[in-house]
Amino acid sequence: EVSFSRNGAFSVTNDRYVVDAAGRKLQLFPTTTDGSILTSELASTISARVPLTSGVPQATSGIKLAVNLPADAVVIPDKPIYSVANPYGFDPADPNTFNNSTSVTIFDSLGNPLAANIYYVKTGLPTVPDPTHKWLAHVIVGGQELNIAGAPGIPMQFDTAGTLTSPTTQVLFDTFTPATGGQPIALGIDHGVATTQQSGNFSRASIEQDGFPSGQLESVAVDGAGTLRASFTNGEVQTLGKVALAIFSNPQGLKQVGDASFVGTPDSGPAITGEGGRNGIGGVLSGSLERSNVDLTIELAPHPPECKQRNHTFTHRQQFEQVKVHAQPRQPRENRKHIELGGFTSTIVSKKYIAGTFRDTFCIQKFFFMVAGHLWRCAVEIISAEDAA
Repeated sequence: EVSFSRNGAFSVTNDRYVVDAAGRKLQLFPTTTDGSILTSELASTISARVPLTSGVPQATSGIKLAVNLPADAVVIPDKPIYSVANPYGFDPADPNTFNNSTSVTIFDSLGNPLAANIYYVKTGLPTVPDPTHKWLAHVIVGGQELNIAGAPGIPMQFDTAGTLTSPTTQVLFDTFTPATGGQPIALGIDHGVATTQQSGNFSRASIEQDGFPSGQLESVAVDGAGTLRASFTNGEVQTLGKVALAIFSNPQGLKQVGDASFVGTPDSGPAITGEGGRNGIGGVLSGSLERSNVDLTIELAPHPPECKQRNHTFTHRQQFEQVKVHAQPRQPRENRKHIELGGFTSTIVSKKYIAGTFRDTFCIQKFFFMVAGHLWRCAVEIISAEDAA
């Protein structure tokens, strides 16, 4: 059974469902990864459930980086220390055998981290027939040097303006099997158009890779439009859906089925569903609850007794319990913002569920009510921790 509530207090159960105090599951509209709603039909809502992990690890398949190699770098094989008797040979443990280096952590198919070290060796200066500066980039991953068609390193060429002329696209290494036990990796490296050979010291402008380990849940957040997102320790962010909201043409026609839950009736009219902040539907404010700051005793003093009696019924019907609130520090009353909404009431769509352990809080912050046939605008405010204490 679908019910509707204005009470924004929600929790997460042991099996990770987002529920209200009665165990009803918060409903979400399914969305794309960027938060765009796929459908706002009530029958298409899904129960909000927060995953504990971000899924399976992803092995790194590519590295993108941009570096500047010093234009005045010496040609390593031409150093006086090398000769026929002592020929040059690259050795990552010997800094005399390379000019510069950089590194990045990549991941195998099991999510294990691997150190990828890139060593740059200048191998040649421009000549009359060939006016290019030549470098060789050795790549070592987890202690293994990677090859291209059986040969070590990436040959690199720069013109006299310092522009990288080769390679201009990603270079794919021979497949290798990491010592960590993951599946074989076919790794590519792309230096891009931003890699240069200019004056100055070696520098790395950027470096990124596309692998990641499995991540543990770090936090859950909801924005003003109701988009619910989960962040994980591996840097991934998953869009879980968008909080399903509804408005009614006659909210006084709703039938109360709990302390703060209602169901639609012919008098209320059908639920008009949608996302927060659009088409007259209120927004969502994370970590807060609403309360009225209108003194109805004073406001209704000039009205006939029957109005007061009807309002008495309303306050007992509509009041909701204050719970722990995470909000901004208390502000002087004259500085608090009062938000008014006329014409509709925003509600949260939920379904029944057995209650479990509670942790998180979300809320809807706007509503209005009718007294004796007159529309009363009910100003609401976000209460502070001092108010809730």
